[in-house]
Amino acid sequence: MTTFVPRPATAAPPADGGPGAPRACIVDALSTGAALGSALRDASWELVHVASGREVAGSLAASYRPDDFALSLGLRDQSLDEITAALRAFAPSVVVAGTESGTPLADELADRLGLPGNDPATSGQRRDKHAMARALAAAGLPHAREEHAVSPAHAVAAATSLGAWPVVVKPLDAAGSEDVRLCHSARAVAAAFTAIHDKRNLLGLRNRGALVQEFLTGEQFMVNAVSLGGEHRIIEIWREQRLLVPGAGFVYDWEIMVPYEGEPQRALVAYLRRVLDALGVREGASHSELMVTARGPVLIECAARLQGGISSSAVTAAIGDSHVTTTMQRYADPAGFQADIGRGYEIRRTPMVVNLIAHRSGTVRENNCERLLRTLPSFHSVTRTPAAGDPVARTVDLLTKTGHIYLLHADVEQLHADYRQIREWERSDRLLPLR
Repeated sequence: MTTFVPRPATAAPPADGGPGAPRACIVDALSTGAALGSALRDASWELVHVASGREVAGSLAASYRPDDFALSLGLRDQSLDEITAALRAFAPSVVVAGTESGTPLADELADRLGLPGNDPATSGQRRDKHAMARALAAAGLPHAREEHAVSPAHAVAAATSLGAWPVVVKPLDAAGSEDVRLCHSARAVAAAFTAIHDKRNLLGLRNRGALVQEFLTGEQFMVNAVSLGGEHRIIEIWREQRLLVPGAGFVYDWEIMVPYEGEPQRALVAYLRRVLDALGVREGASHSELMVTARGPVLIECAARLQGGISSSAVTAAIGDSHVTTTMQRYADPAGFQADIGRGYEIRRTPMVVNLIAHRSGTVRENNCERLLRTLPSFHSVTRTPAAGDPVARTVDLLTKTGHIYLLHADVEQLHADYRQIREWERSDRLLPLR
């Protein structure tokens, strides 16, 4: 774990955007939040960064781009009142959470500055999965049956009360599939609880007990949206597949974008709009994971921030926009965003994301990804792969995957053929041979 410390506030600012340049504050500008900061900077925005002071995974902290910011502040060095005063002097028109760890502080700062944001009084239900389910229940919306367990015995009793195996045991407020366990017995539930409880997760938060949840079956989707004044524009709908790693949890396999129109997309969109209302998502980006079950769409979890780890350029090549570009439009051109609020998207070339999976730990002997992948008809880009000499861990969650590949093609069958070829190269140890 790494304590995320921003560049000191006394550092020389980058060249400003000129008189009257728009200004924004990004809280924890990590992962896709770092890409948003660079995009705003390129559009002549002046930026201030605030670090929440959370200890986050080192790979996540490394994504921060300090040169994008005129001023950097942080709760490690300044009090909340001092940060608020500095922001008032800087006068941003926008406060945005760059990644999950920054969402509660972004809510609080926007409220203190009188800027558009989500109510800090309800931040918990957008972070804590138990509170999230309770909010959906209060709104009369379908939700996963679950219980917040506070001891191994409580977890076993909660699992038994669900009446069917397997069950899912996971942290209340982690991310990236960290420590999500599929349990087929009471013994497995107790072991999963013990592994989760009191652990500091990758977002720097201390796990408080664990969530015991029914295992939802069906087709899994993720949906990205951007909101303005409580109205929600749906930006992307992806169907996804995850794989169960024995002894660990689920890892990301692939995601493929599906058309905006059609079924079950209509049901997903209608349900998600009500979910966002129930959770108090009124402003900015959101990323939701849902399962289309026999009883209809059911939320797995929702986060009030950009989807992590995405390639904006690949998605823009596919549909002409992305979660990042639409979030920028919401703040830079709210009138234009409002005019498009009900508009869906059209797929020019279908995008597919293939997540690289390390089946064992080791040291990378050589990186052949770019050379081999360029031979695929649908290849667009590959990112975040390790270099020769880098250590890699067996993939058990989002942060231990060894990179991800964007494929783009008009023929969906070509995408699946190229996916199969990637997995064959992976199995034969050709993409990232280890020693």
